[in-house]
Amino acid sequence: MTDKITYGILPLYKTFIMQTRIGDENVVLLNKYLDSLMTSKKRKSHAHTLVGQIRRRKESQQLLMDYQHPDCMVFKNICLTVSYEYMKKFYEMTVRQPTEDRVPQIDEMWSVHSFEGDYNTIHTHGCKTLMGLSIVAWTKVPQQIADLPAQGSLKNASGANDGFLGFVVGDGDVHDAERLKFSGYTPVKPEAGVMYVFPSWVQHVVWPFFGEGERRSIATNVNMFPFSGLSPEDQARYTEHKKKFGQDAWGK
Repeated sequence: MTDKITYGILPLYKTFIMQTRIGDENVVLLNKYLDSLMTSKKRKSHAHTLVGQIRRRKESQQLLMDYQHPDCMVFKNICLTVSYEYMKKFYEMTVRQPTEDRVPQIDEMWSVHSFEGDYNTIHTHGCKTLMGLSIVAWTKVPQQIADLPAQGSLKNASGANDGFLGFVVGDGDVHDAERLKFSGYTPVKPEAGVMYVFPSWVQHVVWPFFGEGERRSIATNVNMFPFSGLSPEDQARYTEHKKKFGQDAWGK
């Protein structure tokens, strides 16, 4: 008889969020582009398609971005690369094989320029493909948000989640840990240069903040087209691209 106990774990989580950094140089390039876009007479509001309540100041805006602009190209390619990596990691974690190769393509990209009191109600994103990914990154974060702890207590009206992004994949309660229950709510502290990738069906919310400064974020949706759904020309272009570079930096 042995006194050793062996065991296995069968995870029951619904999804995961991928985090990466876009680099300080890209933050500078993106802010340069967005500074110009905010005051351009040719800028296009994207507010009519979004649920963000970005309206507290005249500078509060949600703007459609030209992701083919030279200052946005590196960021666009990062989005495509991490989207493909997310898909691969999903299949690794679920011990499954994809039915066929998927080709990531940007659906649309927009910026959100939030100021005191601006917020996003709980929502999901839409893609043209059933398998779709969404991405958010920050290029400016007010100091009062940067000074908050990543995981602070909400008691005593602390404001610990002011300006935070929150992912919602189920119900959540302050007693979850005591009941050995994974919380369905995960708050994320914004940080300039940080990017998060998540399935487009994941609900999320952005809480308001108070005080001076701009919380500037970029969001994009990525379609994951099946290889068989591409035109013959795009199939040939994608096959040639993979021979040279792998899947990295594939786009329209």
